[in-house]
Amino acid sequence: MISRKMLGAVATITLAMAGCSGPGFETAEVEGVVKVKGQPMGGLFLQFLPEKGPTSIGETDDEGRFRLQYRDPKTNTMKDGAVVGRHRVVVMDAKRPDVPQGETPKPGRIPDKYSDMVNSPLNQEIRSGPQSIEVKID
Repeated sequence: MISRKMLGAVATITLAMAGCSGPGFETAEVEGVVKVKGQPMGGLFLQFLPEKGPTSIGETDDEGRFRLQYRDPKTNTMKDGAVVGRHRVVVMDAKRPDVPQGETPKPGRIPDKYSDMVNSPLNQEIRSGPQSIEVKID
């Protein structure tokens, strides 16, 4: 599926594309937890893809907690927060082992559908102001 190298490339491309966004978007500080089948899970990489504005990213700690950050296009620096509005949420298993070419990957800790940047079934509304959210994966 997605190797660590691929994950890094996706994050770099996504952040580079976010740097092309223009000003004029409202952001809010966002922290939260990812729960898989009701249990917090660490080692997951998240991307929040808004309709307009820069993508936000985060990674869960051992207790499933994360804090979102985005690249500010004005200063080209990472800042806490996410664009206010509706987001498609992509979750990838950062601990999934690389699979040698030609071998069949073993199932990951989360279903592959959540790592699909176009068709992930996860959506999240980010409101104005600081907030704590829960991302649920079945």
